[in-house]
Amino acid sequence: MGFHHGLTARDLSDCPGLSDALQCLDRFADDTAQPLRTTVTRFGYERHLLHADPENRFVILNLIWPPGAATPFHRHLVWCAYTLVSGVLTEMVSKKDLSGYGERSLTVGTVNLDAGGGPYTHRLVNASSDLARSIHIYGVAPDHYETGVNLFIDELMRP
Repeated sequence: MGFHHGLTARDLSDCPGLSDALQCLDRFADDTAQPLRTTVTRFGYERHLLHADPENRFVILNLIWPPGAATPFHRHLVWCAYTLVSGVLTEMVSKKDLSGYGERSLTVGTVNLDAGGGPYTHRLVNASSDLARSIHIYGVAPDHYETGVNLFIDELMRP
């Protein structure tokens, strides 16, 4: 699987643990990995904790997106790398001033990276009629992955 596609050496150096996390990913490319913990979000998608770094640098999650599941618009408080493994997801990326957004379809196998802490604001949506699956790596200690990753942006959550 092309998990390194699109990442530069600078990306790897800016995100502590990302290089090690990417080395773990191939064993999670299929859907047979048993989660350490499962959470069903209030937004309709499931988060399965697949790996917790023993040095507390990152977690690897398998996200299951039923049709219609979506995140609210959010920013990342920590670095995040994610890739679509199957299905179709649409990413809505806001303008820096939050005055609107553009859309793009995510491509299976391409890694998307957000260094965290900046103005990058996005939303992921499964607008298709099929299940989608993505793998997300967050630069956060395992005991903070449910609360220490996202900052929801109220201004863009309104219809």
